[in-house]
Amino acid sequence: MVPLTVIRRTVPSIATVAGPITVGTLLTLPILLGAFAATQLYQAISSALIESCVVSVTRSHKENAGKTVRDLRFAGAVPGIVRDIARQVDVADARTCPPTGGLPLSRIVSRTSSYLQSITADRARDRRIGAAADQVQNWMRHTRVTDNLIPADPADFSTPEYAISQVGALIPYVGGAPLDIAIGLNHNRGQGADFGRTVPLSSRSVTKTLTAAYYAYALAAHVVELAWQDGGTDPSAPLLADLFPGAGITADMIPRSTGIAGAPNLYGLVVYHNALRSMCLAEDKAPRTDPAVGETRPGVRRAVVSGPPHTGP
Repeated sequence: MVPLTVIRRTVPSIATVAGPITVGTLLTLPILLGAFAATQLYQAISSALIESCVVSVTRSHKENAGKTVRDLRFAGAVPGIVRDIARQVDVADARTCPPTGGLPLSRIVSRTSSYLQSITADRARDRRIGAAADQVQNWMRHTRVTDNLIPADPADFSTPEYAISQVGALIPYVGGAPLDIAIGLNHNRGQGADFGRTVPLSSRSVTKTLTAAYYAYALAAHVVELAWQDGGTDPSAPLLADLFPGAGITADMIPRSTGIAGAPNLYGLVVYHNALRSMCLAEDKAPRTDPAVGETRPGVRRAVVSGPPHTGP
């Protein structure tokens, strides 16, 4: 859906059909509706899988759980940095392992400082790292921000809010980032948020800061697009005019650069944010008892074993 969204934002207007509706709008409408339908289908399937954690296992499955698979071989060595990251993270679970996205910034700074000091043997450098971390922590503790004025993340929109956001993208000028900001603030208001409350920056979660960065980038790209439409020229227009002189190519006939300009927000920041929402630090994983198998396992979701153990394929 991300590549399709980038394509939709890149398709030029081509020609006006009626009012704000252009040929480009009609061409991208199937993509818009398809992305909306795919998102709703994904969310329904995801919720059904999470709420229906019912499995049937054999006796051999129980006996071999957690053991090494002898026939499993890797063609090449796993890079050290990948192994290091894999040892430090796990799949998030609301009850046993809080997602990294929910951790406060103060925890991220202290953990980063500890990690950097652990991989260097220079004591003088360690002291400089620790001093820099202390300065950042002190600045964050004394810097207060209006927490609830950061709009709700689009990933947390309800189905009606998401539908309005997607359809509203077709509205000139206000569609896109401005409308999403309004929807996000209204979402906060609906949750009873106090827009006048301030909190120390150190207590803000990773999710809140990444959401703020997402809206800042999206709004900047939106303003640039409006500037190109009303007061300037898309930089790709003169380029194509030079490459194909005499072809009569106008600015509304070429792909919009803002589709590419917004790609880092969708390909990079949003994907990274989703990863932080679905992963947790291994050190935070709490053991829990699985009543179905009668043993304690770290972070195993409750499984209901249906029927007696069976054999065969």
